[in-house]
Amino acid sequence: MSDQFGPTGDDELSEAVPPPPPPPPLSPIDPVLTLETESEVTSSSSGFGGRAAAGIVGALLLVGGSVFAVTQLGSSGPGTAEEAVADLLDAAGNEDLVGLMAALDPGERDALRGPVEDMFGELERLEVLDDSFDLGGVKGIDFEFADVTYRSEPVRDGLTRVYLTGGTVTSSVDSDELPIGNFVSDTVERFGGDVTGFRESETSDIYEDGNDEIFLVAREGVDGWRVSIGYTIAELARLDAGQPLLAAGIEPVGADSPEAAVEGMVAALVELDLRDAIARLSPNEFAALHDYADLFLAEAEAEVSEIRDDFDVTVDDLTLRSDVSGDTASVFMDSVAITIRADGEQFSAAYADECFSIEGDFEALDLEGTPFEDGPVCAEQLEQLSNDMFDDFGFGDDSDSNEIEFPTIETPEIGITAHRVDGRWYVAPIATGLDAMVSGLEVLERSHLDAMADFVEQFFFGFGESFDESFGEFDLEEETTPAVEDDEYPTTTFEPGTQGSVVDEKAFQEFLLAYTGDQATAACMRAELRTAPDAIIAELADSYTYDYEPSLEAQDAFFAASEACI
Repeated sequence: MSDQFGPTGDDELSEAVPPPPPPPPLSPIDPVLTLETESEVTSSSSGFGGRAAAGIVGALLLVGGSVFAVTQLGSSGPGTAEEAVADLLDAAGNEDLVGLMAALDPGERDALRGPVEDMFGELERLEVLDDSFDLGGVKGIDFEFADVTYRSEPVRDGLTRVYLTGGTVTSSVDSDELPIGNFVSDTVERFGGDVTGFRESETSDIYEDGNDEIFLVAREGVDGWRVSIGYTIAELARLDAGQPLLAAGIEPVGADSPEAAVEGMVAALVELDLRDAIARLSPNEFAALHDYADLFLAEAEAEVSEIRDDFDVTVDDLTLRSDVSGDTASVFMDSVAITIRADGEQFSAAYADECFSIEGDFEALDLEGTPFEDGPVCAEQLEQLSNDMFDDFGFGDDSDSNEIEFPTIETPEIGITAHRVDGRWYVAPIATGLDAMVSGLEVLERSHLDAMADFVEQFFFGFGESFDESFGEFDLEEETTPAVEDDEYPTTTFEPGTQGSVVDEKAFQEFLLAYTGDQATAACMRAELRTAPDAIIAELADSYTYDYEPSLEAQDAFFAASEACI
């Protein structure tokens, strides 16, 4: 395998700037420890709650926990792992997403806070959330933890599992208080629903005998203990696999610029070098993966080696630029060209000047008859292809009753996010995904969301009508309908609405003949439907004979066969 964009500059920089110190050595431990220490913390604050503490805390960490106030940056964390978990639950109980974020590992917090803050802002602008939404106190959802007890088990120095061994959690929801925006309420009402008047509360034990114990992992940093999402996930996976913690992990490999970080990652992926690819991931997001990767890496590398001889990728061109803001950068590809060789075939793809081009076996790529056969496809043609695909759904055609006008949507510019950690740049996949979501939201307006709702309403509510019209426009008594011989198919009987599993082949063939108007097409559709369950076939014939609308599953099967044959 080979790549064509040369050195990234990492080697030259390493001579001038010493690499960051390696992580503390990891000590092998038994997967299950037994400690006698247990302490009790009683939550005095009222607030959030949930069905199971793990689910509640996980949801808060991933959503609310990604929001952070600058005023909290300088605060010190608690002195023990159990206090870090208690701080997190107290913040949850106060509906304080800012305080909850402060209980997170600083690297994870810093990686997530910007994009998610932006995402919440865009959701307010689009009226998915209303202006009552407050990161310091989310209304309408309430968690209350009471009499929570903990047990701590050290993983290694600076890393501890904190088990929630007792207590209760009460979850409450009041839809009248939720920060629901006008778009959501208007859309729910359009479909016959109501976002108001729903109230529910439930109390359950955090831990019950016989169930798996719930734990969070806390990590000690220079400013105290914080809860880590990454290490919690890693420990869950390690214990589930029954593996001991290894004494060493993968040392991160950074670059001297955001572009060099992306180039290094591309080179690692092209070479199918999993170890190098993992090393180039941001320690803010993947410190746990760096520590735990060797638990699974050998098996993954063995699987990759089996395809390496039959698979080769060459990067023929890669032109990058970056937009840097502090320790975060967005890296954009102005041009890229790759050649793939696999199973004796060769394919090439390139992007430059807002145009895509593809070369190779178009039949194997399933691209025969597309504009790609004639050369590069640029922005305007791609837009037309998108419109054509939309028309294939039956909307936007010559029928005024079916036409939906979508406002023009600007194409978002989506890049690859890189983080600078200890002076070196790394690729940040999680932040990349979140930033892409924010970019997609930024180009939307409320009118776009309303048009999407129009599409859903017309597709689902208009589906039954169009289905009935298609079935009803044929008359079996017309002379143009081919006759079906009585002895050609076995005949059984139907009761209206039974949707039974016994197929009346004669009735079903008559139905297909009525729909298609010719024997060959009817035979084609019946062949396409051979793999469908008898209950589906019987339901289609029954619905036609007794004039009722079949289930969505039956409709999907019917129209798939129709599209293949007509």
